[in-house]
This record gives sequence, C-alpha cells and structure tokens, in this order.
Amino acid sequence: MRAREIVVVSGKGGTGKTTVTASLAARLAGQALFCDADVDAPNLGLLLDPTPIKRDPFVGMAVASVDGHACLGCGLCSRSCRFGAITVVDGKAVVDGSACEGCALCLHLCPAKAITLTPLPRGEICESVTVYGPLFHGRLDPGGANSGKLVQQIKDGARKKAEESGVSWILVDGPPGIACPALSAMSSADIVLAVTEASRSALSDLKRLVEVTRPFRLPLAVVLNKAGLAPDEESELERFCHEADLPLLGAIPFDRAIAAAQAEKIPPLERIREPLEAIFRNVVRLLDRNPERG
Repeated sequence: MRAREIVVVSGKGGTGKTTVTASLAARLAGQALFCDADVDAPNLGLLLDPTPIKRDPFVGMAVASVDGHACLGCGLCSRSCRFGAITVVDGKAVVDGSACEGCALCLHLCPAKAITLTPLPRGEICESVTVYGPLFHGRLDPGGANSGKLVQQIKDGARKKAEESGVSWILVDGPPGIACPALSAMSSADIVLAVTEASRSALSDLKRLVEVTRPFRLPLAVVLNKAGLAPDEESELERFCHEADLPLLGAIPFDRAIAAAQAEKIPPLERIREPLEAIFRNVVRLLDRNPERG
C-alpha cells in the first residue's frame, strides 16, 4: 500500500510549522519517514537530531563558462546577456556564475564557439537516521537556484525509501510561503496542513495559500498554533475557515512547555501531548473520508 503523504506548510514563517511537523514525527515514530523540504533554511533536524548516513551533491542548472584561449573578446555575449552575467575583462569574456540563468543565448551567439554550459553543484541531498525514523533533507547553497527541483529530488528519495521499507506515512516539513519550493513540496500530497496563528498577517497569508492551492485541487486543512492569545482574531480565523470550507483540525495552546521542549531540542509532543494527538486523529479521519487521496 502506498504511504500517505502529509505536507505541513504555512503562508508565512514563524507560525510553528516545524514545531507541528516534529511533533507529528514523534507521534508517527517507527511508522513514517520524514522530509525537510525547506531547503533554503532547513531546521527540522534541530528537533529530530539526525545522524547523516549518505550525502550526494545537488546539481542545479548549468551555467556558462568561457574558454579564455578561444574567446575573441568581441563582447557580443556581454551585450546580449539580459541578466548582466557576462563582462569583458582584459579582452576576455568573464561569467558571473551567480547571475547566469543558463539560458544558453551566449552559447549560440559566440562566433568563436568559446562558451559551454557546465552543470555545477548547488547544494546537497542528505539521508539521515533519527530515533523517530529516516529523515531526507537537503541544503541549497546561498544564492543557488532550482530550489523546487531540489525539493522534488528529496521527496523522490523519500518515496523510494518508503516503498522499500513499507512505512505507512511520509511527513514533509514544507517551506513557508507560496513560491516554487512550496508548490513542489505540496505536489501529490494526500493532505496539506496549513499551520497558522491568530493574527491579521497570518490570516492574510493563509488566504493567499488557499488561492494558490485551490486550482491544484490540493486537500488543505488548518491547524491553529499559539491559541489563546487573541480571541477576536481566532474568531475571525474560524469564520474564514467555515466560509472557505477549510477543516480546522485543532488548536495548539500558547504554552511555555513547548518553548521548553524546543530549548531542549526535542519535539514538543514529548511535553504537551493531547492537542497534537487530537490533530493527528483528525488528519486520519479526514483521509478516511476521502480514501481516493490515501
């Protein structure tokens, strides 16, 4: 049976997405494997304490490189590059790899055929072990492109491992926001959990997340974190979820025990169990009502 895939996201950073993911990981220990798909700032490992067992380079898009011996210094490539990635220095073209988008225009224009496209390592993909189960994660180099591709490769590795090991769940800690890596993380999810908080900015970002996911028919549900701080905003959030037909699966109270668990680098489920247990039970009920997704 195919492993069910839970992807935890948020419209903005700081809502507690990784806190919820790590707690679900502790709840699913031995039944799941995990992915940290926030490749620009991975931090699930801070709570799961992984030990790497395999590292592979992540090769992103190819960038231009110039053969200085063949270059005529005509400057055609520099004048034509809309990204400003090529300059002529001392009569030779020089490529700024951080600015090159790999479009290959310069390669086709160069009269001396002095330019080639070369794939370069842009980060790494890791497989690790934790006390809760295997963790697949990665890291994108600062300024590196193709974060969506890296996320997809991490998830592909996790799915292959899930098939081999027969686990029931794949739990993904997605990146914040609604850009390409978030969409890549949410692709093919059985359920997407949007972690939010009771604030105007968080509600605004949740609405943007709903707008993005609806065209893709992604099953979205909401988890409220830091509950109890702003009753009026919580009521507004509940009204929005009702009007948008979004299941509100549970609320995690604002509790010092959660902060204490994070300081100890352990999942908060180890300190405050019932709200997180209730959320997981509601996830299972929701999936059981929609078996075609699971």
